[in-house]
Amino acid sequence: SNELIREARIQFLQLDAVEVCAQLTLRDFALFKSIQTSEYIDHIFKLKSSCGTPQLEKFLKLPNQEMYWAITEILREPNLMQRSKVIK
Repeated sequence: SNELIREARIQFLQLDAVEVCAQLTLRDFALFKSIQTSEYIDHIFKLKSSCGTPQLEKFLKLPNQEMYWAITEILREPNLMQRSKVIK
């Protein structure tokens, strides 16, 4: 079972950069598409409606989450050469 776990573990550098970008974009767009128009108005004018702004708030947090993920992947790599490849 340990061997299967080792084989199943994918390293960040093994991922295709274009595919990672495409999947992140699809995920972000799905959330963006779910935002109701009223959420924008409530947010801009700081209105307290019964619906609130749940989807908009999730969408506004995405850049920080994605930045944290990218930084974590860079710092997770102990080898300096591999780390530079992750940055690239």
